[in-house]
Amino acid sequence: MSENTLEVWDNIYEMPQWNWQQIQNTGDLKYLFKKCEGKILKEHFELWNDLEEQHIAEFGIPSEVKIRIRKQIKLIQLNAKFIKTKNRVLLNYINIIENELNQKKNEHFGFYDIKEVLEKHKGFRIICSPNKGNDPNQITVVEWGYALKNLIKNGEANRGQRDNK
Repeated sequence: MSENTLEVWDNIYEMPQWNWQQIQNTGDLKYLFKKCEGKILKEHFELWNDLEEQHIAEFGIPSEVKIRIRKQIKLIQLNAKFIKTKNRVLLNYINIIENELNQKKNEHFGFYDIKEVLEKHKGFRIICSPNKGNDPNQITVVEWGYALKNLIKNGEANRGQRDNK
């Protein structure tokens, strides 16, 4: 392992959510580095894959992602069938699925929208900024994930209580 490896976030329990979010948004692995700078090597791509696997192991795959994957598979199958048969009716189905996928992409909440809701729910400000590893109060990927999970769980419980009244 190189010297750079010692300066990276190597687990989601310590990695700040801000760094995780930057990699998700930009695809730039420089945010793996605690100082947000460094030479990106093959091992950093492997590290990012490991971090994603840690995240899936901890939180699972959200149902929205599973639905999106199924639709993408269906889209691939329809495109292959169209290429094979030249049946233009399939283009209608292809367009419907493409529109559904694009619509869901546009419905996505922004990071700071979610942060605001979490802060209101928790009753305190969540620190999530580019601190380059200097702020121990930074919310980590795991803390963020559980905060979201509990917010959703509490929201569903509250909705159930209202429905039962």
